[in-house]
Amino acid sequence: MSVASAINLLRNLKLDNSKTQQEPVQINETFLELFLIELINSTVSASLSEISKTRNLVLSSNNSQDLSPKTNSETFNPVEQELIQSGLTEHEKLLIEKKLDEIGFRVGQKISERYTAEIQRFVDAIGVIKFICKEIWYSLFNKQIDNLKTNHKGIYIIQDLRFKWITKISNYQTNSLAKEKTSQYLHLVTGMLRGILERVGITSTVTFDIEDSPQCSFQIKITKSRLGV
Repeated sequence: MSVASAINLLRNLKLDNSKTQQEPVQINETFLELFLIELINSTVSASLSEISKTRNLVLSSNNSQDLSPKTNSETFNPVEQELIQSGLTEHEKLLIEKKLDEIGFRVGQKISERYTAEIQRFVDAIGVIKFICKEIWYSLFNKQIDNLKTNHKGIYIIQDLRFKWITKISNYQTNSLAKEKTSQYLHLVTGMLRGILERVGITSTVTFDIEDSPQCSFQIKITKSRLGV
């Protein structure tokens, strides 16, 4: 499955606006889990191909060797991904995280489009974020955000005590690959939050923190808004 196909599919895994707010999302959970795995693996594989090609081109120019790097059309299987990811530099890891965040951003904008009428009635950012915590989060994860905090100066922290997408990633505290995989899922979400807000005129930076997996929180820092903060 291509990343573009995955994005289009994820757009459609949302509640229809005609459904009631209390009605649970009618999505097969196993299907969604497999889909997310495929989306992340496809994105990581494409990123690793680019990184591998760049590395080999540098080595080739330095050593005058034909290293026959993989092309962008070739992919790495999960075992190859784990082996390569364990040796990535911080800069290379950031490239993968950025790509996942960008995918999430595009999905977030599409999600926001579905709630345009509801969101437009809010006159400040706190109203929009409360709507995300209650209605949008419920439509995505079948639960509302557990805690919302703000300093009333443009910084908001939303906390999910059992974030659905990472509940099955075990050994987070001791397994570096589990940490990497958890991070990849959460970078999708930070992008989604940015995209939802950007669509209604709120520019933000979003970061995440994992207190004790699957408990996590997202910090939203508003940098520009057509609404009050």
